[in-house]
Amino acid sequence: MAKIKFGKIEFPQNGVLASGIIGVTGWSMAKVAKSGAGGITCKSISKNIRKGHPNPIIQVFEQGIINAVGLSSTGAENSNKELKILRQNSNSIIIASVFGGTKEEFGETVLLLDKNVVDIVELNISCPNVHSEFGLPFSSSRETSAEVVNYVRKLTNLPLLVKLSPNFPNIGLIAKACEDVGADGITAINTVGPGMLIDINTFQPKLSNKTGGVSGPAILPIAIRCIYEIYKNVKIPI
Repeated sequence: MAKIKFGKIEFPQNGVLASGIIGVTGWSMAKVAKSGAGGITCKSISKNIRKGHPNPIIQVFEQGIINAVGLSSTGAENSNKELKILRQNSNSIIIASVFGGTKEEFGETVLLLDKNVVDIVELNISCPNVHSEFGLPFSSSRETSAEVVNYVRKLTNLPLLVKLSPNFPNIGLIAKACEDVGADGITAINTVGPGMLIDINTFQPKLSNKTGGVSGPAILPIAIRCIYEIYKNVKIPI
C-alpha cells in the first residue's frame, strides 16, 4: 500500500489519529503512534487553559458515540510540552489541532505552537458543542470560514488543514472558499448533530450538556457524502 503524502510531507505509515481525547498526553499519543499510526492529531488546543463541560461528557450507544467535551484544553504552553514528548518517542507526523473564539485567537494560538515539533496545523473551525460560548461555528458559512483561514495563512508557513462541519449546507463550497485563501487540505468531517440520548430510568439527558456531537459507524454515509461534495469542488487533499 502506498504511503500517505501531503504536499512535501510523507507519512511513515498509513492511518492518522483524529483529534480527540486520546490526543492529550504525549505518552498516550506515542502509544497510538507505536500501534501503527503514521500521523497523530492532538486534541484541539486553545491559547489558554479551558475546563470544558462537566461530566458526563461521552456516551457510547449501539451505533456510535455521542460527546460534548466542550473544547477542554490544557492550553498552548502545556500542549507544546506533551507534543515534545510525542516527538521524542515517535517518528509520526504531528498535526496540531487548534481552535479559538475569534480569528485573532486562532492566530495567536498557532503562533504559540512549537515549530520544531509540529508538522501540520489543523484549524478546528467546526466544533458543534459550544454554541453558548462562541455562537455558530466559523464553518457555518463560506465567508466566516475563509476569514479565519486567510488570517492564519498570513501568520505561518506550516501546512494548514481546515476541519469542516457536516451540519451546514454547501460543505463543498465552504471547502472551496478555504482553498481559495490558502488552505492546504480539508479534514472531513467533524461530528454530526447535535444529538441527544435520554436515560430511560431518570428521563434525563445522558450528557451534562444535554446534546452532543455524534460519531462512529452511524455517520459513515453522511461523511462519505460530505467528502464527495468536497472532492467535486477542491483540488487540495481531503
